[in-house]
Parts: sequence; structure tokens; C-alpha cells
Amino acid sequence: PGSRAIIATEESTFYQNHGWRKCTIVYLGASSLPSPQKSCPKIRCSKCDSSVICFMDYEWDSSVDYLFFRNNYPDFERLRPKLRKKKGSSAYACQCSSTSVTTQVAADKASLRWFCASH
Repeated sequence: PGSRAIIATEESTFYQNHGWRKCTIVYLGASSLPSPQKSCPKIRCSKCDSSVICFMDYEWDSSVDYLFFRNNYPDFERLRPKLRKKKGSSAYACQCSSTSVTTQVAADKASLRWFCASH
């Protein structure tokens, strides 16, 4: 068997294999949280196979929909009309899903098909 270890940290639990780390639980974090409770730094969506982008101190407008992200992802200037400034919040999105968080949330609890792409 290869050298595979489970490493527990304050941030999350990681699998470490040959120098790569992978979160076992993908957490989304708000900009107001202290750094050990921040989100996974490299998230991908298993539904649209896109990287998840995050805008700190913003939240998504309630009118955002699937087509908006398909047409405007990942360009901040094109996404900006549906972003609202909100101190302490973070707006996450891929090409098919989005969410805004003000606390630490596990992606699977938010019904998102997002996973750690190793870091």
C-alpha cells in the first residue's frame, strides 16, 4: 500500500498522499471567520466540472439563476450586477450553482456537488 495518512487540523481533515492534500469535508467560509476556519482553497464542481470561485465581502442577489452563471462565469465584471456588497459574507459560484455564506458551512450540507480538487 502507498503512504496515505489522515491529518486532522483545525481547518478540516485532509488525506495526504505523496505530498498532495485533499479535504474530506469541503467547507465554505465567510470572510469574517478567522483564517483556520476558512474554506477549502481549491474547490471544483462535479456537475459542471468548473472551479468554484469566491468573492469575499459579497453575497449573491436572490435573482441569480443557472443561465446567468453559464453566460457570465468566471468574469467578475460580468458577474458584478448580481453581486451585493456585504461585509463578512462570501459569495461562491461555479457554472451551475451558487451560494452565499456568513458562517462556515459544509458544501454537502448546502446541497452542492462541490469537492476538494487537492492542494
